[in-house]
Amino acid sequence: MENRNGTWYSADGKFWWDGQNWRPVQRKNYVWLVLAGVVGTYAILGILGIVVLIVLYQVGVIGPPHDVTNVKWNDQYVQFDYKPIKDCDNEHFHAYFFDKDGHQLDSVTDPKTYAVRVGKTYHVTEQMGASMNFRVPARTDDVVVNPTCG
Repeated sequence: MENRNGTWYSADGKFWWDGQNWRPVQRKNYVWLVLAGVVGTYAILGILGIVVLIVLYQVGVIGPPHDVTNVKWNDQYVQFDYKPIKDCDNEHFHAYFFDKDGHQLDSVTDPKTYAVRVGKTYHVTEQMGASMNFRVPARTDDVVVNPTCG
């Protein structure tokens, strides 16, 4: 028997003496505390994950590879506005030409390179005529322009 804070407990610690009878010791239930800890941990990890994704998107590590808008073309040129997500001293542009059914008709890579900087928008005109020995296909209904650094 053991006396803890004026209360007698059995040697195995499973019972306490109330003055007349041995009563079972009521164990505290910590399941809710463990559950709250697990839920809280996942909530904190989720919030941190969202913050990390936002930061990675803003610095350009993840997200769209580029921002090409206002694409226009005729049989001699393709022009568009380009806003890069990272600095590049050797940016190339690849143009892909599609018909109204979405079938690729042709593609071309501009031999020129461009130095681009984050935060600026560039208006690019790719002359396709004699210098590139290429004409935009007559049935072109859509043009997709993909930049590549390097």
